[in-house]
Amino acid sequence: MINEVFIENLGVIDSARLDLVPGFTAVTGETGAGKTMVLTGLGMLLGARTDLATVRLGAEQASVSGVFAELNQEANESLSGWDLCASDDEVFVSRTLHTKAGRSRARLQGRAVPVAALGEFSSTMVTIHGQSDQIALKNSRVQRQILDRFGNATHQALIVEYQNAWQAAVKAKRELDDWQANAQIYALESASLQEGLELYDELAPSDHEEEELTSLIKRLTNVSDLRQFVASAKELISATSLESSNDALGAIGSANSFLSKAERLDPSLENLKEQLVQLEMQIRDLGFELENYVATLEDDPNALTQAHERRAKLKKLMQGRAVEISELHDWAQEARQRLHDIGDPTATTELKQQTLKQCQETVLAVGKKLTSSRQKLALGLAQKVNSELAELAMKSARFTVELEDLPKPSSHGLEEITFMLQSHPSAPTRPIGAGASGGELSRIMLAIEVAAADNHSQSGRRTFIFDEVDSGIGGQAAIQVGKRLAKLAENSQVIVVTHLAQVAAFADQQVLLQKADGKTELIALTGSARETELARMLSGEATLAAAKTHAAELLAAAQSAKQ
Repeated sequence: MINEVFIENLGVIDSARLDLVPGFTAVTGETGAGKTMVLTGLGMLLGARTDLATVRLGAEQASVSGVFAELNQEANESLSGWDLCASDDEVFVSRTLHTKAGRSRARLQGRAVPVAALGEFSSTMVTIHGQSDQIALKNSRVQRQILDRFGNATHQALIVEYQNAWQAAVKAKRELDDWQANAQIYALESASLQEGLELYDELAPSDHEEEELTSLIKRLTNVSDLRQFVASAKELISATSLESSNDALGAIGSANSFLSKAERLDPSLENLKEQLVQLEMQIRDLGFELENYVATLEDDPNALTQAHERRAKLKKLMQGRAVEISELHDWAQEARQRLHDIGDPTATTELKQQTLKQCQETVLAVGKKLTSSRQKLALGLAQKVNSELAELAMKSARFTVELEDLPKPSSHGLEEITFMLQSHPSAPTRPIGAGASGGELSRIMLAIEVAAADNHSQSGRRTFIFDEVDSGIGGQAAIQVGKRLAKLAENSQVIVVTHLAQVAAFADQQVLLQKADGKTELIALTGSARETELARMLSGEATLAAAKTHAAELLAAAQSAKQ
């Protein structure tokens, strides 16, 4: 519930404080006193969109603050979503409109929050009814929400179950559509991966194989030149002809002979002579190795062809997959995982189709249970609303709830909900959006809230704010509206802006909004002051003795009827 509201610089209100009681509060006052601004201020606290033009002329900003108490579980959960909590079971809410900045600021427990957070928090405890709600009541979506709100915890669980089933079906359909849209791409990708892996497994390449193949191909391609060049080098080192002494070995042998003679003359040359001996042995070994190499050189066209083919396969395998052969190993691992993820495209399509079918069957199964529950609720709601309408000067009217099957399931169920009204026995039954007047819509809204009052009491004291609930009525009908508001206030907080004394007389608290010395103030009326205001509302003149007598009688009768 709302404990208090403080309004500053909003419309005609410069500064006003509204202290509220748990039951029924009626806000009254002459036309132009600012009753609309009280509703605007309450709307600001509830996160409603507000025009900057409502800021009082000459003021830079308008502000509204309020204290909420007796929070229900949903309200506490909303607070925890912003990492906030109530203080002594109270929450301070404020909203400021800045004309210069051209925007509004909202706060919960002193912390800045988006304006939407106020709506999220307050909607768990407050319901506001005004002219816009009369329009909304004609909407099938709103009618469905009202019917569902009338249901118990089991029904609410069915709604959640259906929504979960619907979301699962939507997800399955989206995944199937996405898969089918890309199925050909997946099939081509799968074929390419399989082809690449088959070639990879066939080649089983080593990290340096490309370099080795390049060297092998170069060698096999140039066997003749290699034989000639290496043979020539070998001849220069160690001639094949025994008579030749022009080779390197012959020259070293001659050098060795001269150095041996020199050593005999100078023993210090022994080390140099040994080095020359070692060099001769190395040159001799080198000659043998070159000779052996030449012996291995053979023309092998088949080996050359095979080397070319293998290198071509390696290049094909690497194309678009790797820069270095060593990267192919990582690619192969990723390719095998990707193939596993893709699976069999045809089988995957069939699996996703089956999943969608199962989800759709679940939607239908849960939807039928939800429909059955709504059918029972429709009968119960209609019975209670008709009972209330009979007390609201609409005894001849008959309210019904129709459930019409939809061509296919929707996000909210298998049927469309329509509130129907038969104004009198000889009148046709029509949707309330087409056949109900503004006054009838106001009373239907009130009847629905009273009918659902038991449901609200289960989740804590809820606050109802009514504007124009008395639109288009008067006399006995207004008295009955006052009675039903008082009944609703037994377990709820009810705030009503009214111009009818018959409604205000039933309030637990009547607050007068009046202008004095150019300022607007809110005054809680008691005793004769309340009778005087009721007299003004009855006759337009607060000083008429007959009006004051009527007001006193009306107030006494109303308070007595509440006992």
